[in-house]
Amino acid sequence: MSDLESVYRDAITTRLMRRMSHALQHDLKSPIQGIQWALELALKSVAAEGTDPKARAQVEKAVDMARKELARLDKTSRAFLNDSGITDDTEQRFDLGEVVRETVRHFVTDAAMRNVRLTVDVPAVPVHVRGFRGGVSQAVLTCVLHALDSAPDGGLADVALKVEGEEAVIEIGDDALVPAGVDDPFGLGVLGIRLAQTFIESHGGVMRVTPRANGKRRRMCMAVPLDREPA
Repeated sequence: MSDLESVYRDAITTRLMRRMSHALQHDLKSPIQGIQWALELALKSVAAEGTDPKARAQVEKAVDMARKELARLDKTSRAFLNDSGITDDTEQRFDLGEVVRETVRHFVTDAAMRNVRLTVDVPAVPVHVRGFRGGVSQAVLTCVLHALDSAPDGGLADVALKVEGEEAVIEIGDDALVPAGVDDPFGLGVLGIRLAQTFIESHGGVMRVTPRANGKRRRMCMAVPLDREPA
């Protein structure tokens, strides 16, 4: 399949996905609100005097668990819709570690099917940056996909987020077999990296790619300014 055919196929797939995502956004809103309302009623039903304490405790525990699951569903769906370009992407303060984790999670099955080991290393504490979450997410997604596309059978693609000084740094390494200077400058992978670089630079960051050379693995590095809270 030629690059032009791949672009056309991906454009059609993206169009269908956007339609499905719009439907998903609409179909999720009412059920979630309805379940939240039902949980409130459940709590009120056991709040009256004379209710068996054990029954009240069981209902409260069940409601708490249900609320946590709803929050997880809402968080996951919002991230998916945001990454798909469905929701409005506004400048905001967000946890870059969460974006990296969610992006890598999307590719776990894909990596297994390619027989490529995909790892992620993210700090346990939030790493806050400011900007358009969707744009940064697209940049990370593009680089992870490029790493998986480039890694050979049985290879490794690793993603790590670090804090270096006043910057949050994302490093993506892979076992690409293509040496420096051989990539097609008009290939989809190279064009995707250029788009990712544009996203990162628009957030005041920098991006660089270190080609495979002298036995070392290829690495893609994205650095964006941290958004620290005032002391």
